[in-house]
Amino acid sequence: MLFLLGGKGMNFEAYIDSTRIFISDVASELGTPQDIDRAFRVTRAVFAALRERLTKEESFDLISQLPFLLKALYIDGWNPSRQKVAEGRHISDFVATVRQADMRSMSKDFGNDHSAQTSIEAVFRVLKQKISNGEVAHIAGGFPKELKSFWLNA
Repeated sequence: MLFLLGGKGMNFEAYIDSTRIFISDVASELGTPQDIDRAFRVTRAVFAALRERLTKEESFDLISQLPFLLKALYIDGWNPSRQKVAEGRHISDFVATVRQADMRSMSKDFGNDHSAQTSIEAVFRVLKQKISNGEVAHIAGGFPKELKSFWLNA
């Protein structure tokens, strides 16, 4: 399906396909390739936590490399004008932020701390495959030491 907006063609099927591939890749990384809903929720929660850890500028750099519909998922509920970068220095702080973003399904999606970290790593691995190495490095540079190592080793 091709729509013309402002003289530019927008192929929504391609946007849907690229998003479906990303979420399916996350589901596979989670070890539950048939549970697309969980992969979507986990991705949304990790994106929300990333927004709180990155500067506005770094978030904009990151989403510039995401497929169209994933950009929407990343910014859903985000108010950049009110953003203040979170201070937590440990992985446990990031895990808590992710869990908070997924309040309704938190225990089902993230379980104990080990399970939560494994789920976050799944999203990180797929995300790092979709963005440039330079962006991976920029994101790492904005993280505290422990989270930087977690991001780079995912």
